[in-house]
Amino acid sequence: MQKILISIFLCIFSFHIQAQKAIEGFIYNAKDTTAIVSASVYFGGTSIGVATNSKGFFSIEAPGQINPPLIISSLGYKVKVISNLSEVSKENPIFLNENPETLETVLLEADPWTRRKKLAEFKREFFGYTKAASSMIIENEDILELSYSPSKNTLTASTSQPLMVINRYLGYLITYDLISFKITYKTNSSGLTSPYMSYYEGFAYFEESKKKIKNRFKRRRQRSYEGSIHHFMKALRNRSLAAEGYKIFKNKTEVKPYEHFNLTKNNDLVLVDVLSEKLNILYKGSEQSLLITKGKFSIDKLGNFAPEQNIILSGSMGGKRLADLLPPDFNK
Repeated sequence: MQKILISIFLCIFSFHIQAQKAIEGFIYNAKDTTAIVSASVYFGGTSIGVATNSKGFFSIEAPGQINPPLIISSLGYKVKVISNLSEVSKENPIFLNENPETLETVLLEADPWTRRKKLAEFKREFFGYTKAASSMIIENEDILELSYSPSKNTLTASTSQPLMVINRYLGYLITYDLISFKITYKTNSSGLTSPYMSYYEGFAYFEESKKKIKNRFKRRRQRSYEGSIHHFMKALRNRSLAAEGYKIFKNKTEVKPYEHFNLTKNNDLVLVDVLSEKLNILYKGSEQSLLITKGKFSIDKLGNFAPEQNIILSGSMGGKRLADLLPPDFNK
């Protein structure tokens, strides 16, 4: 069976505890310094967001338990990411640069795939392979620019505005600013083409689809969390892998949970050095994943890890993507 390696960058940054406070500022067009009205201002991966008024002004409450990046998004402009909130103030305006149309890119080869095929490929790799994936709906999928390159065996996707996604399985409305997306395919000896590696990067803003969270959503969210990469990372950090139901294998042989992990405390973070490039992970005796590391990484108290590029996943964890994505403070 073809192995699918998944590298997913969801822009869930390392968070730390901070006091809740109001962040205020102005959003202007970098070209002519005019105010940008109705720009979206939100904390990445959360449900905390506002829009600018007629003067480009916004005021947003910073989360009390985490410190995610502040995302500024507006139609026709490049997304701005601010990790250091001390840079934001009414005296220090934020300027957005206009986003040139993707049509400026010159295609040097014909695209043999139909839009229907490309859209199906995009959704499968973007949403994932779990039960939740079938419940996902992109309300504005017509804004997606999709292109397949036969010479590179890659499918790329881009968009000039956020994707509006409905997760009917977990009960979320998601505004997703897609930064980049690429699927690399591999052709076997029989001439069949299948995905080999997927990579996407972006920022998610969560809203509840219902005013009152239904019990079925709570149960499903818990199931999506259990066995996910963030659940695993939190257990790894807390040295509770065995207690949480994880077993570690090296070359098909079970090893002690922390035999191949070197953990070092660094303030609120735990730095992880994986002593083996490839490890197999078994969760509750049935969910199997392959973890490949490309370097050291850190884990915060909520199980968020960075840099995400140093982690490559396949198997059960790799199949959980946007359809199973939860806010970073879930189950904290």
